[in-house]
Amino acid sequence: MSKKIKVHPADIAENLSKLDKEALYEQFNHYDFDLQLEIFSFLEKDVQYRLAKSLSESELTELLNNLKPDIRNQLFSDLPDDLIKYLINLLNEREKQLALKLIGYDENSIAHLMTPMYVQVRPYFTVEHVFKHIKLFGKKAETLNFIYVVDEKNVLIDDLKIGELLLADTDTEISELIDHNFVAIRAATPMEEAFEIFQKYDRSALPITTDNSVLVGIVTFDDVLDQIKDRDTEDIQRFGGMDELDVAYTKLRYLN
Repeated sequence: MSKKIKVHPADIAENLSKLDKEALYEQFNHYDFDLQLEIFSFLEKDVQYRLAKSLSESELTELLNNLKPDIRNQLFSDLPDDLIKYLINLLNEREKQLALKLIGYDENSIAHLMTPMYVQVRPYFTVEHVFKHIKLFGKKAETLNFIYVVDEKNVLIDDLKIGELLLADTDTEISELIDHNFVAIRAATPMEEAFEIFQKYDRSALPITTDNSVLVGIVTFDDVLDQIKDRDTEDIQRFGGMDELDVAYTKLRYLN
């Protein structure tokens, strides 16, 4: 019985790179998932992009969550901000935090608390269109107090209180309601600084943008407050010479 020759993932990747988009997808899916991950890491970046575009959202989600962080970060590195946002939001919480750290956001930055669960609309939407949009996507939103207006490049233009929409005529375009006067927090902003911004403007939620003003998420004041409280608690425990494990151990000793 002849021994089956194992082909190196780099050689498979080289052969797949010669295929058109449809054939690339079909051949890639012939391999088991663990081998797919290895093959993907050997593909040139332009081929990775071509393959990623062929995958369904569920397939892409599984792939991204299981890629090695450095390979995934290389994939993100040359993408536009709005596409990076889309891909990062496919990650589970653990992988998302790791990805944010690798693309340059410090673990103390507000980016680590942001959620993609919000409603965004375009300036040409009418009020009626917006309410239909809210019915479709609003159930998953973290808050509906504000909606966020973006342009075709996902650059934040304004935010609008839901009350402004309720009082407007249904055929009014959003462009007639915006005044470009809004508060946003840059994604790299430290949490303590973001906390001060929330307090200054007395807001329950604020949009988070990149340095290029692309909307990448929102953060609620409650999430920031919880994070600050958790950090303060840890600092107090360290100051007292014990962490949570020490506390639990001390209690256990006196119970025995």
